[in-house]
Amino acid sequence: MKKRILILVMFFALFTGCSRLPREFSWADYKGTYVGNNSAVGTILNKLPANEYLTGFSLKTNQPPYEITIAYKDFQYTDVKIGKKEEKQVSQETVLKGNAVVLFSLIENVDAIHFDLEDHNVISFSRHELVGEFEDFDQFIQNDSSMQKLYKATN
Repeated sequence: MKKRILILVMFFALFTGCSRLPREFSWADYKGTYVGNNSAVGTILNKLPANEYLTGFSLKTNQPPYEITIAYKDFQYTDVKIGKKEEKQVSQETVLKGNAVVLFSLIENVDAIHFDLEDHNVISFSRHELVGEFEDFDQFIQNDSSMQKLYKATN
């Protein structure tokens, strides 16, 4: 009987001790992503503001310039987290520009990002265009507070 209990305890300890708690999302984990990594690009897009309007995306990876086209339902404003509990309504233009900066900072080889809205209006940003405006993309992906500053900066 004692042997059986010992085996059950060891079995239980083995399986519960090996399970890991899910890690908290970190932008830094996606720094250095490439356009061809469909899974990582999808994860990033699902963490960005306005992700509730995301309907799909496509990647142009066959030859440079490498591009991402992101399809969104139309929206005028969306809530962006500005603190642990505070949200702010931010315009579509601000959100899309901020999202482009985050994508350029994380995805090394993306040259252009196109936002294809439901009304077939396409808003595009090139890396070259935004580098001139923001200089150091990396400053915006350090942590949540730097991400919040980005959406304030593009407003």
